[in-house]
Amino acid sequence: MAGTPFPTFADTAWKGPTAKCLSCHDGTVAVSSVNWFDSGHSGGFAGAGPHILGAATGHASLQGLSNTNTLILQGFYETISPGGHLDYYAVETSPTYTHSIPWGGTLTLGTDGRYEIDQDHTQGPVTVLNEKQTAPSFFGPGIGFTLANRFVVTSTIVMYDTHGGGRLLTRLGVDYDLVAQGQLTQIVIIPTTVKIHPGDPLEVSYSYVAGPNGQYSTTAFGANAGVAFGWIALNFSHQQLKQSLQSGIGAQYLYSFHQENAQLDVHKEWEWFEARGMALYQIYHTQSQASGAFDYTLQNYGEFLTFRPPWTWSTNTAIHLDGSETFIDYTLQPTRQNTDLNFEASLDRFFSSGNYFTAFARARQITQTDFQTETDYEVGMRGNFRYGKIYIWPWLSWIERTYGPTKVNDPHIMLRIGRDL
Repeated sequence: MAGTPFPTFADTAWKGPTAKCLSCHDGTVAVSSVNWFDSGHSGGFAGAGPHILGAATGHASLQGLSNTNTLILQGFYETISPGGHLDYYAVETSPTYTHSIPWGGTLTLGTDGRYEIDQDHTQGPVTVLNEKQTAPSFFGPGIGFTLANRFVVTSTIVMYDTHGGGRLLTRLGVDYDLVAQGQLTQIVIIPTTVKIHPGDPLEVSYSYVAGPNGQYSTTAFGANAGVAFGWIALNFSHQQLKQSLQSGIGAQYLYSFHQENAQLDVHKEWEWFEARGMALYQIYHTQSQASGAFDYTLQNYGEFLTFRPPWTWSTNTAIHLDGSETFIDYTLQPTRQNTDLNFEASLDRFFSSGNYFTAFARARQITQTDFQTETDYEVGMRGNFRYGKIYIWPWLSWIERTYGPTKVNDPHIMLRIGRDL
């Protein structure tokens, strides 16, 4: 890992459109952590993890000083049906440095470097059957999920909704849209769909090009620097990756990217109040011959305030006011902007038995220049109750949803009952 975990706070994670972990090739990044670099390997080799052949680690520690260097050697082999296989071998090192600084602060520095040789011996596109996905908890412009593999042949995508053990075929342009994000493909659920509901299990089948037919190298590098002073933490990070063809054909399926992040976290408690806030600025660029260039800049802000009335300690009552604002500017053709504003107020009541209920009100609006605006208002109550081995999860709410000229009122009633064995 490139760096000691940096002090950050829960519920501030954002998954960027194509933000990328250097070594794991999975197309996501959690902005609430500066541990950007995972020593796993997936993406094009979805469903299989690394086989670590050997590792050596050095560590030196003095008072107020920590210096760590990790060396990892990896090898991987996967047979792809019906014909061909993929393999790679790699070396990765991740030195880190942590030191106490004046005024009770901590300085953290980290780097991660990786060199990898990949060999692709597949014939034609690789078929993926029934890749498991989950529909987002909220439908709106630009909200969806990204398929696990790069360079998807979009004409081969077939998606089923499997809620309740069924298998309901969905339709492009009616239930979902496809959005190209560099080498990745995002599926965006259309809010007016009648087949897919928030949180539904989905299965997606498709074909993709695994990479050049031959041998190529992948060079990755990352660095991060951060400081923390009790209630405030600031972090900067950089990641980059470049692939180069060494032999064979198919250089158009190689790619490169770089990403820069700056994040500020604050956390303070005053008697009955607890306040947290975060701000993230991110720049991303990726390019390949097959898909061209893809760029965006992102701003993400979060505010979280909790009030615990002093006269309710025996009943454990808490009031929360939370807000999140995300602004994404896609800077290459087709240019577009996405704005996501989300605010919620809630009251939690916990009981000594472990049961609790939550009353809440929420407002969310998402706009994107190439989609109609989605606005949701929701009020309701949810809970968790247990009686012996039986537990009950009720959820009752009323949603008013507007998508372009379409306006609907949607009562939401859910009751889940389970039993411990």
